[in-house]
Amino acid sequence: MTSRQYLLRLKSVFFSILLTALLIGAISYFMLQPSNGLANGQSLYFMMGFGIAIFCLLLYILLNKQKNQEAAEFPKLSDKLIAFQNNYLTSISLLLAPTLVNFILYGIGGPMFNFYIGLFLTGLLAGRFPTITLLSKSLELKEKDIKNLQEDQFKLI
Repeated sequence: MTSRQYLLRLKSVFFSILLTALLIGAISYFMLQPSNGLANGQSLYFMMGFGIAIFCLLLYILLNKQKNQEAAEFPKLSDKLIAFQNNYLTSISLLLAPTLVNFILYGIGGPMFNFYIGLFLTGLLAGRFPTITLLSKSLELKEKDIKNLQEDQFKLI
């Protein structure tokens, strides 16, 4: 696998997950159109969505930092990138899950706050676009490794 194929794989996973979040958000907003007032029971939807969002966000922050540090300790670039890929999939899943939950809670009758929380988490998810800069910052790569990644035909595995 070359460095270009590696980045294309990460980008395709990223776009599919981001598109899923945006699609579920659009369906819940435009097609389901729930009432937006805080009626009886809607505060429960808000508290469930907010609680899940905070829990997953804290998990994302802690796990992402820990797993990136572990991946940075590997001696070979290919091992670092495989570990980063596994961590990347876990971290964007930790952002996708509460996003979908909040959009679905909004769609089944929750308050508008659930939709706003879903939009906020979608924005965080969009900020995780895989680039060489993100890889180099996350894995604390040396200049040599960064130059190798920038070459499209560099053989990783």
